[in-house]
Amino acid sequence: MKASLLHNNENVKRETIVANYRLHAYSISRAAGGRLFTMNRTNRYKTGRQDPDGKKRGMISDFSHNSRKRLMQFCSSLNIEKIGLPDFVTLTYPSEWPEDSTEWKIHLHTFFRRFDREFPEYALIWRLEPQKRGAPHFHMAVWGAGRIKTSEGKQWLSRQWFEVVGSGDEKHLRAGTSVEPVSTWGKWIAYVSKYMAKVGDKSRKQVFDYEVGRYWGVRNKKRLQVDIETQEVSVEKFIRIRRVLKKMMNAEKRRRGFPVRKFRHNLDVPGLWCMLRPETAGDLLALFENEDQLPF
Repeated sequence: MKASLLHNNENVKRETIVANYRLHAYSISRAAGGRLFTMNRTNRYKTGRQDPDGKKRGMISDFSHNSRKRLMQFCSSLNIEKIGLPDFVTLTYPSEWPEDSTEWKIHLHTFFRRFDREFPEYALIWRLEPQKRGAPHFHMAVWGAGRIKTSEGKQWLSRQWFEVVGSGDEKHLRAGTSVEPVSTWGKWIAYVSKYMAKVGDKSRKQVFDYEVGRYWGVRNKKRLQVDIETQEVSVEKFIRIRRVLKKMMNAEKRRRGFPVRKFRHNLDVPGLWCMLRPETAGDLLALFENEDQLPF
């Protein structure tokens, strides 16, 4: 039996389709200069239920998959065409380090204040993670501090972090920091996935065994430009584009050897997000540019 244009379950009544359409608004968003592509289904009317994304978060206990998603979405939404590519900076502790995570955050914010004075127009994204030896260290993507790549800039960076943590170890002065420039968008997002947003596996945890507060954050966020273009679409167009996009995502998962869950094509599905090249996103939307809307 040929599947319906809107769903595979022939028992779903048209009245249900109309009710869902009237209850929800469907839209597609793209990040200009970035690669974030999101499909959103939102309520048209306010209800007595609180929006789960709007409620206050509890105590941060680890680097969860939701936290990783927020980090990846923010990084892929940045307008790299306007702000340019960042430099990657790593800050490492010496052979001895404080066990109290409060001291780590004090060191971090003391370092930020020194950075404020040296590079008044900078912005950065930071991520805390444990090393194999158990010591904390920080990964950063830094904009507006181009001098940090020079020999003088690297020496300044090493000296500042050395003084902030009160190291006293000359080996740490030479090897406690690193700077790596980024040349392409692909390298930028690969670094984010591999270092800043990794969640770990059975062989190596990416969180501490005790509460340490926030695992990532943004400094001078207003200087990181994000331009989101959103358009509302019909429910039919939403489902057709989502169907094609999900197949593309599953094909990529299979190519990389990741498990793929069976996807049901029906109306009652939430939105999704992924990273697409601008030309791919444009081609995808062009496929359904003249799609007729449902006559509701």
